[in-house]
Amino acid sequence: MKTKEKNEFVRITTLGIATALIGSMVGPGFSSGNELMQFFGNFGYIGVAGVLVCETLVAVTVIMAMRLAQKMDTPYFDKVVSPMGDGFFSKLLRLFSMVVTLGFMIACIPAMTAVGATVLEQQFGMNFQVAAIVYTCFVAVPVLFGTEGFTKSMSAFIPFVVIAGVVICLCVCMQPQAKAIDFQSLQVTNGLMKNWFLAALLYFSYNTTVGIAVVVPLGQKAKDNRKIIRGGILGAGALAAMICVCVIAIIRNYGNVYQAELPTLVMARKLHPAAGTVYAIMMVICIWAAACGCMYAVLSRAEEWKVQKKSIVNTNWFRVLVMSLVGLAGSHFGFSVIVSVLYPVIGYLGFVILLILFYNYMNMCLKKR
Repeated sequence: MKTKEKNEFVRITTLGIATALIGSMVGPGFSSGNELMQFFGNFGYIGVAGVLVCETLVAVTVIMAMRLAQKMDTPYFDKVVSPMGDGFFSKLLRLFSMVVTLGFMIACIPAMTAVGATVLEQQFGMNFQVAAIVYTCFVAVPVLFGTEGFTKSMSAFIPFVVIAGVVICLCVCMQPQAKAIDFQSLQVTNGLMKNWFLAALLYFSYNTTVGIAVVVPLGQKAKDNRKIIRGGILGAGALAAMICVCVIAIIRNYGNVYQAELPTLVMARKLHPAAGTVYAIMMVICIWAAACGCMYAVLSRAEEWKVQKKSIVNTNWFRVLVMSLVGLAGSHFGFSVIVSVLYPVIGYLGFVILLILFYNYMNMCLKKR
């Protein structure tokens, strides 16, 4: 993220790519189980098939995006997902992808700050305003250190999230099912998601639209194609394992959690108070990772927007400060509307972006021949 990184060697590892991808997709909706229930759990066990379809597409698309960034030598996601060239149509699509993706990520930062502060308040008794400030500082620090600080932070914390989430949800799955579930009478339907396959595609679309914005700068700096491929497969594979286990746990406890705002936290607390505490910590880390990913992607894109030389506006710390203040100012707004309405809408818009990305990749492959 710092301008000097363009001229300095930044070591990009397979684990760094995988954890950055996971971090960009395990936000408040994921860690709380809210979006997993809406996009997969509400459809019963067929929703697990949707998970596998979704994460296979995630792996393929993320690898394509990073390879394009490497080939085009650009850290800017909107250039990767628009046709090569400087024609009017290309510029229009670039503007569309930038507005959709950046708008979504900027809107998510205040919501993630609010959810993170709420978890700290409810689970650990902190004052909400103090919790929001503390949380914002934790988000800002790794982003201040640019690409290396971001990837190292993800590599340090995300493995704990994966292990803790899978272990707790596995323990929930092994508990006896309290009662038979009548999905027909309990399901909460969303008109934007008519069936499990469409829900899986929408989940893939909006998550990957954000995910590629996070990993494209890493793809440009990665010198080894094998690391890109392994990182994409490892990240998507770990996500698939986490989601499948969590979705199965939700399905087995559907009658108890289908109306809960934080279904996985409810299940963890029911399992054991200590499990509830561990899962609350995991939620805080998940939300922190997603907020870091959003801020990192937005600030990476802002590198091209320069004003006069030696202006404070061009400095990384000033931009991080502005984004942090935006997160704090908007932290009093709720998150539920983003999961139920904005996520599916971004999913539909993301189809356009991802189709153009696929076209670009195929075009690049054909030019190699």
